[in-house]
Amino acid sequence: MLKNKVVRYEISHLKVIMNMTLVMTFKIT
Repeated sequence: MLKNKVVRYEISHLKVIMNMTLVMTFKIT
């Protein structure tokens, strides 16, 4: 149960990082 929650949190965190990098690259170009 706890492990599943952690995995879900990690995935959401990864998505946020990906979105941030995407936004940054778009702003640079």
